[in-house]
Amino acid sequence: MLRTLQGKLPGMALGDAFVVYLRIFTADTLDQPDKEIEKRLKKIRSELLIAHNRDNVSLMESSDEAVNAGGLITKAEKLVTGPDSLLSKVLPAVTYSRKNPLKAAFIYDKKPDASNWFFDHEKGRRDLENTYDGIVKTKRFVTAEAKDGDTETFYASFDEAADAAVRWGADVVFTPSVRQMDDTLRAAIKYSNVKFLNCSVNLAHHAVRTYFAKLYEAKFLAGLVAGAAAAADGTHRIGYRSGMPVFGTVACINAFAIGAAMTDSEVRIHLDWATKQDANWWWDMVNDGIHVVSAVDSLHNTDGSDAYGVCHVERCEPGQGNDLSGTCLITHLAAPVYRWGKLYEIIARTIIEGTYSSSAVDKKDRATNYWWGMISGVVDIELSDAISPYTRRLVEILRRDIISGNINPFDGELRSQEGIIRREDDAPLTSMEVIKMDWLNENVIGEIPKIDALDDEAKATVKYSGVEKTKTGVR
Repeated sequence: MLRTLQGKLPGMALGDAFVVYLRIFTADTLDQPDKEIEKRLKKIRSELLIAHNRDNVSLMESSDEAVNAGGLITKAEKLVTGPDSLLSKVLPAVTYSRKNPLKAAFIYDKKPDASNWFFDHEKGRRDLENTYDGIVKTKRFVTAEAKDGDTETFYASFDEAADAAVRWGADVVFTPSVRQMDDTLRAAIKYSNVKFLNCSVNLAHHAVRTYFAKLYEAKFLAGLVAGAAAAADGTHRIGYRSGMPVFGTVACINAFAIGAAMTDSEVRIHLDWATKQDANWWWDMVNDGIHVVSAVDSLHNTDGSDAYGVCHVERCEPGQGNDLSGTCLITHLAAPVYRWGKLYEIIARTIIEGTYSSSAVDKKDRATNYWWGMISGVVDIELSDAISPYTRRLVEILRRDIISGNINPFDGELRSQEGIIRREDDAPLTSMEVIKMDWLNENVIGEIPKIDALDDEAKATVKYSGVEKTKTGVR
């Protein structure tokens, strides 16, 4: 096998090619004849090219650019005809209709009612189908253990779920967890006529596109609300519950901290991680006397509590509260929200209109990552009537400025816990610097955890997409 790899991939480090091969094909294929290995190498040639390319991720930050990619083709190019022409890749080969709908499969590795993350994506799936009124049909395939009374079919493995999705006739398959990337990649190689997308960012594969949302924009606005509440409370303290230290998460923390400092210059953000081993973030914050908390980033909490978004928390008499214990009174102030249905709607539109495979989007030596924010309607913030009209007005003004591109949370001087990151006159942070951010703003109390401090599910996730400080020491 090694001789075959060396002969087919001149200029690429053998070890790098070997790792890519093993991520897609199992180790038991290593002793098979060279001809079989050559067939597999042909299937993953684009994956190997991308792995060999240092600048291997193409961020598509404009949903309009994705939808209108066909408009980027010149008149001269349109004159070229034939089955392999550029024109054939832009014009839709299939006309979708209510009689011949686009079929979109969603594969979950958890039951949606047991996960905030999958619950929100499940809502996005339903919104997608409702938006297109019969032109798009969706179906979910869940890998989970079936229990007595379950009426839904569950699958023992990702491969079984993917096979079932293809038998159903899926044109496109969405996998909402970064943990599913290797499985998704393997399925995409196996079913090359089906489009596969994984919810992640800064992962480089040609067979699997990725998509993610710029939640940090909404978290910046949520920070404004939380800062105003902490100032009014007089404690100048905010508890911040974060999930996993993966790409994009630290940008959310810092954008929130910067926003909070704009309405309370004395504020301190007490950071805790819900995915640490033996995490008890809620009671640690409440017992520490913190009254303003940034909890789960969803309008729904699958643990049944009201601890989501930015909220004000007060202890109360037992039985009079609205948390699970009945001893805390929670008042909601604001909630940063994902609009996954909007994102899925845009991607479906690129497939329906034929721009998904445009050469402006589909680059052979770079992976396509969709990364959209408030301007695309993929993230937003919801405000409670409990906040002051002045805070509401400030948030609405800055929300419009973010959408118009007049303001970025990371403009101006940036100071981390260790010192200055960016001076006022320095070049703006690049999108990749925002995604890979692994420093914490100066007003944050806490740290980015190492992988050994995380629970098993988080460990499995950060191995794919963890920020550098967390992945240090990954085995």
